[in-house]
Amino acid sequence: MGQLPKGQIPSRRSVASKEPRTYAPTPKGIRVGAFVQAKFTDNLSTTPTDIQTSFMLTGIPDIGISFIMPLEKEYNTWSIGCDLGYTGYGITHDRINILLGGITMPRLIGSRTYQAMMLVPKIFYHAVYAGIGIGLPLGGNATRTVPGQVVDIPAFRALGDTETFRIQPSAMPVIFEARFGADATIYRDESQEVLIGAMVSLQLNTMPQDHIGSLSTFAPRMIGAGIRLSYGFTIGQ
Repeated sequence: MGQLPKGQIPSRRSVASKEPRTYAPTPKGIRVGAFVQAKFTDNLSTTPTDIQTSFMLTGIPDIGISFIMPLEKEYNTWSIGCDLGYTGYGITHDRINILLGGITMPRLIGSRTYQAMMLVPKIFYHAVYAGIGIGLPLGGNATRTVPGQVVDIPAFRALGDTETFRIQPSAMPVIFEARFGADATIYRDESQEVLIGAMVSLQLNTMPQDHIGSLSTFAPRMIGAGIRLSYGFTIGQ
């Protein structure tokens, strides 16, 4: 840079700091970690006219391990990954009672919960991903009101006796579902990161068919949405 004429005051631009701004670098190696996820699920399949289903917060959160491997050396635009862990599903179901005057009132019949060990291969574009889940069934439970013990007055519905049935793993199919989600960074440095994310899932097949009451039957097909917290550390940089 040439010298300024004698007596001339240097401009702000000429003395501006040349120090580069710093950012937490994106880990470039394989990221290995663990996750926990709270999830709601609901039924998408057609139900009999006298049955309504409602969403449920699965009791035990999804939990498992994960890994992500970049497909590029310089940038993490595209990556592949996989989750392996426990996952749960659940719905409540109501039978509709037709009262005098055509007024309808739902009456709690019970709930169904299902559990599986889920493997989810995924492909990432930046922080957005899509994947296919393959679930090995672990069984489940179904609860329902004992016939003849149902109380029709809403305030006293909980007084109806209930019974619980175990759904054996052999009665459940292998679960297939599509998963879509995105992650946002809470903390990151050169070797580790903490992420929070959102996920939606859509079951591609159905759960086993089961009878509600004496006549109605349907096979649930699950849709889910969850909030996920994960931690990962990088190896092989």
